[in-house]
Amino acid sequence: MPSAISAATSLSLSLLVALRPEHAAGNSLYLAALCRNVACHQADRPLLGYDEDTESCVCKPHPCWDDGGHTHHCLKPDFPYLDFHFTEEGELVCTCSSIPNYNSVHIARDKCPGHRCVEPEFPTLDWDDDAQECLCRAHPCWNDKGQKHDCSLPEFPILRYREEVDDEDQVKPVCECFMKLDKEGTIKGGSNFGDDDEEEFGHDSDEFAEDFPPDAVEEDEDL
Repeated sequence: MPSAISAATSLSLSLLVALRPEHAAGNSLYLAALCRNVACHQADRPLLGYDEDTESCVCKPHPCWDDGGHTHHCLKPDFPYLDFHFTEEGELVCTCSSIPNYNSVHIARDKCPGHRCVEPEFPTLDWDDDAQECLCRAHPCWNDKGQKHDCSLPEFPILRYREEVDDEDQVKPVCECFMKLDKEGTIKGGSNFGDDDEEEFGHDSDEFAEDFPPDAVEEDEDL
């Protein structure tokens, strides 16, 4: 069951292994349903978003690649994944996390500013359109027809969920592994998880980072 949150609460293509909750965060079921048949594979615009003014789905750069002219990088081995959230006032906060994540500016800024998901079992910040409230969910790919997905290749550590509609108007969930969100990142290929994939345990448990050391975020002052 999703975990409900309140304002200002402290609240990821490859091998398939069984997943422990600490290994991935993201992404929104609300946005996946809103943007069916849209996939952001571009290295420079990897994040799926939604433009409320044009009522259209868009692929966007990571917001921390241009944070007031600064480009953030995560160089600490224990916190290698760039992450972000927005304060209640709409201020962007860039952090470094111990787990791969795939967040949405639309959810984090437009729908749920001031919210974060820090519980390992429910790491995905989402919007419940029926209840008109923010909540924390388990990763959608942790229960894909009974399978728990994970991404074991270092080049593609981000477990990502999206939805497609086939020729018969049937919704098809897609779980895939995506590249690390680095400014210099490039896509080298990969594959989606299929029904014939087998599961095996292959990861040690990572610590879910609730607090991030401020010196783990590096800024490129020239940008």
